Formats: sequence, structure tokens, C-alpha cells
Amino acid sequence: MRRTDWMIRLFDVIESTHNKPFEWGVNDCCLFAANCVEAITDVDYAAKYRGKYSSEKGAYKLLKKSDIRKKLNEWFGEPKHPLTAKRGDVVMYSDDGGEYLGICLGTNCAFVTKDGLHYMYVNKCSSAWSID
Repeated sequence: MRRTDWMIRLFDVIESTHNKPFEWGVNDCCLFAANCVEAITDVDYAAKYRGKYSSEKGAYKLLKKSDIRKKLNEWFGEPKHPLTAKRGDVVMYSDDGGEYLGICLGTNCAFVTKDGLHYMYVNKCSSAWSID
């Protein structure tokens, strides 16, 4: 369930991420999305993953073992078309480099990449999950 002050808390997470360098297991796309969801709901879905990896290889090993899409479906239900995503919903972007989790901000979404925090239009996303 979303907190009554979720918008302010989400903004705080995004603001605090602007100047943070990318770091596997500390500030990567999955933990950014988890931090946003925690700000919205007070539930840390990534608690058992935090501190379990510190490299790209470690992240992929853990994510492959956990099957991130399956976990997202368990936690938030079946994915929906990204154009139906609301502010605060988790989104996924896919390209030749892989899949990236982010957070919907309305018509834009925020993602942590190796180059820092980036924004893109929600219509570029491949999936979305509702955070209620």
C-alpha cells in the first residue's frame, strides 16, 4: 500500500541518486527501483539481495538465479503495458545490453545506468508493474 507521503519520498530518492556514481550492489538499476518502491510502500523487496553482490558478474549470477521477472510478478502481479504505468510503478527497459529496471514518473521514467541517472519516455519501456 502506498504511503500518503509517497510522492515526496520518491522525489527524495531520485534527488539523492542524481550525484551518486553507479556501483554494483549499491547504486544500480535494480536497487534504484527497489529504493523507489521502498520509499513509496515502506517495503524493501530487495532486502535479501543487498550486500550479496559487488560486480556485474555477481549481479547477473544472482539475478539469473532469482529470475527477476518472476520475482517482479510474484511481488507486484503480472506485468502491464508500459503506457498504462502510473507514477511510482516499476518499469523495465530492454535493449541489446540487457534489461534495466526503473521507475515511472508520468510520461518519463528514471533509470540508473553506468553513466548515472537517466530519463526516457515511458513508451520506450517494454513492461511495467503496478505499485499499489
